[in-house]
Order: sequence, then structure tokens, then C-alpha cells
Amino acid sequence: PPVTTSSTRTPTRPRSPAARTTSCSKRLSRRQNQLGSSNKKLRIAYSRVKDLTTRRLSLNKLPSEKVQFLVSTTFLCACR
Repeated sequence: PPVTTSSTRTPTRPRSPAARTTSCSKRLSRRQNQLGSSNKKLRIAYSRVKDLTTRRLSLNKLPSEKVQFLVSTTFLCACR
């Protein structure tokens, strides 16, 4: 017999308001985790840039496009 996926799939409308709140909180926590990971990425990127400046690999030696790319990526991460 063919396997029905509808039975295993969770209903779109939760049966009780309690279920709705739990799903909402789950979603929130997931969102917070995403934010945390992006913050971590930002911190890593920032530390990398800091390393570049402190090690006197000096940004003027790097092509300006590369610098702009670095800056734009960090800001994109911050916005997300």
C-alpha cells in the first residue's frame, strides 16, 4: 500500500491555543539562534578585519574593492 504523508505531517492549524503558543515560542527561539549565529559570524569577521589592521598588513595595500567587499559583507550580516 502507498505510504500517506498526510498522517505524519503536522496540521497547519493547531488544535489548541497552547499548541499555537509553543510553536510560536519554538519559532522565536529558532529566530534567536539564527541571530546568535549571525552575531558570531559578525564577531569573527570583525576580528579578522581587526587582525588585518593590527598586523599592519595595512588596508591601503589591499585593493579598495576587497575592503569594500569586507565592509559590505559585515553590514549585510548585521542587517540579517
